[in-house]
Amino acid sequence: MAKKKNKTRKKDNPDRALGENLKAEEAISGFSNFSREEYADDIVFLLRTSPESLRGPDTATAFVVQTAISSYDMVEEPEFADIVHEPLFCSKSLMDATKALGVNIETFRILPESLAGSIRFQIAEEAARRVLTDELRQEIMERLNRYRLRKKRNGEKMEAGKAAAMMLLLKDRDSEAIWSKIGLIHGIVNNSASVGSELIATLGELAEQSDGGQREKVLAKLKDDPKLVEYLNQGAVRNYEEGHKALLSGELNFGIFTREEIDRATGVFEKAMEAQGGDSEQNGGPVQPGFSEESQKIVADGLAAIVEEVVTPERIAQTADLIKQKADEWGKQASWHFFIREIKSKFEKGPAPDDVKVFFATALYGEASTAGIPESKED
Repeated sequence: MAKKKNKTRKKDNPDRALGENLKAEEAISGFSNFSREEYADDIVFLLRTSPESLRGPDTATAFVVQTAISSYDMVEEPEFADIVHEPLFCSKSLMDATKALGVNIETFRILPESLAGSIRFQIAEEAARRVLTDELRQEIMERLNRYRLRKKRNGEKMEAGKAAAMMLLLKDRDSEAIWSKIGLIHGIVNNSASVGSELIATLGELAEQSDGGQREKVLAKLKDDPKLVEYLNQGAVRNYEEGHKALLSGELNFGIFTREEIDRATGVFEKAMEAQGGDSEQNGGPVQPGFSEESQKIVADGLAAIVEEVVTPERIAQTADLIKQKADEWGKQASWHFFIREIKSKFEKGPAPDDVKVFFATALYGEASTAGIPESKED
C-alpha cells in the first residue's frame, strides 16, 4: 500500500505564519510605539498579504502610505458617506486650488489621462490642505475606528487591516504632511464640494424666481437632498454666527460709518477703559474680556446713542443699497454666506427697528475697533 504524500500547504505552516507575524511587527515598529495598540493584529494581517512590506520599516511605511492614498472609495462606506464638511468652503477651496496651480480647464480636458490624473491629485491635495481642521481630523479617526471594528466583526480582515494601517499612519507623530494626500480625505472634500455647488446653484435659481409656484419647486430640490437638509439644519446656524462674529470684529466691514462717527465710537471705548482703570492710549482697543459691567454698559449705551442719532430712514436706505452692492463680494466668503444673505434680505424687506439697532451698533463696534483709538483729536 502506497504511502500518502504530505500535502501540508505552506500557508498552513504555523512556523512560517509565526515568522511572518514577527517580521510584520518589526516592520511597523518604524512608525512609532503604536505596534502595541489593539489594532496591531489587524495591521499584521494586512502586511502579511504583501511579502514586499515585510522587508523592514521603510517598505512597511511605503506600503501603508500607498494604502492610505488609495482609500478614495472608502468614502462610500456608511461611516463616511454622510460627512458634509463646510460644503461652500470646500467648493471654493477646490476652485482656488485649481487657480493656484495654474490649471486651465480647457487645456486640462485634452491632456493624457495619466497627466490629468496627476493634476487632479494635486488639486485635491491642495484643497484638502486648506479645509482640514483639527475637528475634522478627530472625527475621521473616530469613524475609521468604527469602520475597522465593523469590518472585523464581519470577518473582513483585509479591510479592517487597511483601516488600522491608516489609523497607525495618521496617529504617528510625523503624520501632519500625509493627511492632505489621503484618498478618503479627497473623497470627503469632493462630496462636500458637490453639496456646496448644488446649494449655490439652487439658491441662485431661487433668487431669480419671482413666481411663487416656481420658487416652491426650487425649494423642493433642497428638501429632496438629505445632505443639503442636514447642512442647512446644522451648518447654517454656525455659518450665521460666524458672520455675526466677523461683523463684530470688523473683519466684515461694510464701510457704513464716517470717520467722525468712528472717532465718536472710539471715544466711547476710551471712556470705558478709563472707568476700568486702564490706559486707553496704551491699550488702543475696545472692550476686552474681563471688563467690568460698568465699562461694558458704557460701551453699549454709548454706541446705542450714536446709532440713535445718526441712523435715519435715509441712512437705512443708503445702507440697504450699500449692502446690495457688497453682497456678491462678501457672499463668496463661505463662513459668512448665510449671514450676508440674511442681512441683505432683511434690508430689502425693510428691517424691524430692533434689528436696525442691533445691526448698526454691531457694525459700528467692528469698524471702530479696527480703526483704533486716535493718538490725538487732530489725528
